[in-house]
Amino acid sequence: MTETPWIPDSGSLDWPPPRGSILELGHVGYLSHVLPDSVRWIAIGSGEPQPSAALVLAGAAAARHLPRFLHLLGQPQLRLVVCRIHHHPGRVWRQAVRLLLRVCSVPIIVLDFEDEDILHPAHRPLLNAAHRIFKRELPLDRWRLARPFPLASVQEDRLRRDPQALALVRKLRPLPLGLPLGLPSPPPPVPRRHDLFFAGTGLDVPGHRQAGFAELAALASEGLRFDLPSGRLSRLEHLGHCGAARLTWSPPGYGWQCFRHAEAALCGSVPLLSYPTVETHAGFVDGRQALFYDPTPGGLTVAVRRALADPVRLDILGVAAREHVRCHHTPEAIAAYILRQSMGG
Repeated sequence: MTETPWIPDSGSLDWPPPRGSILELGHVGYLSHVLPDSVRWIAIGSGEPQPSAALVLAGAAAARHLPRFLHLLGQPQLRLVVCRIHHHPGRVWRQAVRLLLRVCSVPIIVLDFEDEDILHPAHRPLLNAAHRIFKRELPLDRWRLARPFPLASVQEDRLRRDPQALALVRKLRPLPLGLPLGLPSPPPPVPRRHDLFFAGTGLDVPGHRQAGFAELAALASEGLRFDLPSGRLSRLEHLGHCGAARLTWSPPGYGWQCFRHAEAALCGSVPLLSYPTVETHAGFVDGRQALFYDPTPGGLTVAVRRALADPVRLDILGVAAREHVRCHHTPEAIAAYILRQSMGG
């Protein structure tokens, strides 16, 4: 790995990047789906057939394919290596990373789309070598990720003066979850038949979702037009329900960011979100493209009543939400953000 990564001036960044100039490593591809001509995907640790992958390193046969892996890393047109990590790195992944760090001569970036707001200690060598680290659930206090172990009890003042920890923190960037890959086009706009829509799981488990749903049920009993289906919806059905409601309640799941945030906005429904607990890139702004609420008891009720008192404003916010997602939260927009941060300075 070069000590000073190559970073061109932002104006010199080719778009799309040249053919085969980027390698993507990981159990699931992302950039390779968005820019298939520019990005080659090496599927690592996946036991399922991966017809779109340039190479598959998995199981007992992985060792036989390592020479091909090294060959791809040595291609003269290569300009960037993208590593998509998860929190259960297996033997094949660790072996591939050791080879990568030994022979790679171009910048490395890391994508962490996982729900958890931690970094697995096994990834430390890769993170230390990376030029940029993009993390979906990036804590507001980035220093939490610099601790030697997740949630470790350490002397914070000493940690924040440690050069290696400081270097890690400076590399971190927020990673939008945005819209999922392969999302079908939403149905054509329809008149708003409902005031609010929500469909989700976890309602039988004590916690924020269960408490919030109880507040919505109480409001619905007052005659508000709520769409609260109990069965599982297909993705296309879910988009249709969003498009028919002025508001879509989108509570946190395992992480604060959810696909539902962007899906609702794409359909012109105003996302109703609890206040963010993580850093975001081009995030929704309260009162501009979304509405935020206090997650303490009663906070959701207050926000819903206030929002529905001004339906004209909700319609304006819905238009702004749709345009915001189209500009910043499509996979194409997220890929452009990642690569401009990584290759354009």
